[in-house]
Amino acid sequence: MDDDRDDDREDAELDGIPGDEDDAGGLRPGTQIEVRITDLGSHGDGIGSYEGRPVFVSHALPGDLVAATVETVERDRIRARWLELVEPGPVRVEPACPHFGPCGGCALQHMALHDYRGWKRGLVADILARNGFEDAKLAPMLPAEPRERRRTSWKLRATARKAVVGYMEAGSRHVVDVEHCLLLVPELDRLIPQLRAFMSGPDGYPHPTHFRDAHAEATEGGVDLVLTLSQAPDAEGLQALARFAETAGLARISWRPEPDPVPEPQRGGRGRHQKGRQRSPARGGARAGNAPAILAEPEVVVRRQAPVVHRGGVALEPPPAGFAQATAAGEEALVSFVAGVFGHVIEEGGTIGDFFAGSGTFALALAHRGARVIAAEVEGPALDALSRAAAAAGLSDRVTVEPRDLMRWPPSARDLAILDAAVFDPPRAGARALTEQLAASGVPLIAAVSCNPVTFVRDAKILAAAGYRLVRVMPVDQFLWSRHVELAAEFRLDPALAAARGGTGRQAPRDDPHAPPRGRGAAKTDRGPKQRGMR
Repeated sequence: MDDDRDDDREDAELDGIPGDEDDAGGLRPGTQIEVRITDLGSHGDGIGSYEGRPVFVSHALPGDLVAATVETVERDRIRARWLELVEPGPVRVEPACPHFGPCGGCALQHMALHDYRGWKRGLVADILARNGFEDAKLAPMLPAEPRERRRTSWKLRATARKAVVGYMEAGSRHVVDVEHCLLLVPELDRLIPQLRAFMSGPDGYPHPTHFRDAHAEATEGGVDLVLTLSQAPDAEGLQALARFAETAGLARISWRPEPDPVPEPQRGGRGRHQKGRQRSPARGGARAGNAPAILAEPEVVVRRQAPVVHRGGVALEPPPAGFAQATAAGEEALVSFVAGVFGHVIEEGGTIGDFFAGSGTFALALAHRGARVIAAEVEGPALDALSRAAAAAGLSDRVTVEPRDLMRWPPSARDLAILDAAVFDPPRAGARALTEQLAASGVPLIAAVSCNPVTFVRDAKILAAAGYRLVRVMPVDQFLWSRHVELAAEFRLDPALAAARGGTGRQAPRDDPHAPPRGRGAAKTDRGPKQRGMR
């Protein structure tokens, strides 16, 4: 099934639209209509009503009266293109960025910040309530602020005379050239004009037409830059890259070739970029048409100094273009939430499974606090970085890494049963296969981190059916003025409920005020991580 259809189904779930009407009436594409906007959809489109059918209008906000042209008439909705603002609503403000509108990076800069934050938290509240989780405590959302994004990807286009550094126009293949970006930390924002000059200036890169895109992450050692090029840098190009790293103060520069489409039989992988493996569009992967793509591992060509970041108090040199939380504040909030959920498990030196561990956002923080951690991840470079960081910090006896494709081959429930707690942070597709095994394992305490509320509630239902209670949820905004919202959630096994539903009935940790005293002996924590690994 193609990704656009999957996106539409997610939109309908987030928007709460049943989609059971088939009659389009006499409405046809090209018809001009006038609509009063009453709500905001999951993509940030205004929602109104025309002849009893929901109408989605991009850039429209609640309270706006807009003139629009019908573009498509679908089974469950009408999509219309904005023509004119007839009457502004009360939440509309002047956008702060001159690129807003054409640039696809932001969807809601024209909405008052208070209302924007209420809408984004409401996305999480609504989908929880509609799926039977209205009793879960919903915490205030951690808000995003301007100048917080520490990683970004730019599209690059260049000729001998002109260079473009920017983002894709919404719904188009056109690249919008940007001078600055209000979302980015200053180190990345300063790099935009520097990169543009390097691409087309007289002292810049000798082959400007080779540029395709760039991934940049701000680290404590400087910006870590990965360039996608149509051809490998030659000797002259390598010299130019070395000069650019010096003049721009970059920590490291890597390059990788353009991605190849994935042959059909190989599709179905995990989602983050990986050598010789699929990167799915669900996690932001490149694609040709609707096809996912295989991304080659970046090759480091310039390393002035280590691009160090700290994960939970532990120094780490991440792999080029490796996954990282978008903001430092967001990462700190998520780590704090997960560590708080695990409470006495950490204090007692219990064993925690970290699934989709990446390079150790949670694993290093939990081990640093005293837990034993089994970190499972499919990306070899990420696990290598995690292992090196753990060894350098003297945590090798607390951290075991396990290469595993969790989408296809999650650990069995029997193997998972050795854990005192588990945390998982999957790509947008969620963690259905892993969640099914966790639900059957009876692991008493689970923390879930998700970048997609739709797949989160799908997986949460699997846990709930096995006797887990969703205790609390914390929304986190790391993508200011966008439709994307992340969340962290705490699940506790209710032994009585699990037994009634045919589950294991293992007891919850004793720091749960509603749980009976825990009967699991401390002797299990005396075994080293090698003996507690999963098969």
